Amino acid sequence: IYLKVKMLEKCNFKWQDFQPHLANTFSTLKNDKSFVDVTLMSDDFHMVSAHKVVLSASSEYFKNVLSYRNHSHPLLYLDGISKNDLNNVIDYIYIGKIQIHQNY
Repeated sequence: IYLKVKMLEKCNFKWQDFQPHLANTFSTLKNDKSFVDVTLMSDDFHMVSAHKVVLSASSEYFKNVLSYRNHSHPLLYLDGISKNDLNNVIDYIYIGKIQIHQNY
């Protein structure tokens, strides 16, 4: 019996600036309303559009809430979250940093 074995070679590819590119893309997505598929509302009725995949990737809370029901564009009312807090959360998720002033 003659067996012919074919050797497979692997090619590895690495995107050198993947993380900075992803961070830049998230920042761009925050300001671009393309592909938004969820709206968040603060307790003072301020609404912010966002992306389910971005929210889910950054927060177990959002991942659980958004996977509970499969709706094409849910509206999430965030009780106890003010407009400023909501904007800070969105900035933190999309940009990765925020500046909050301490109250003494």
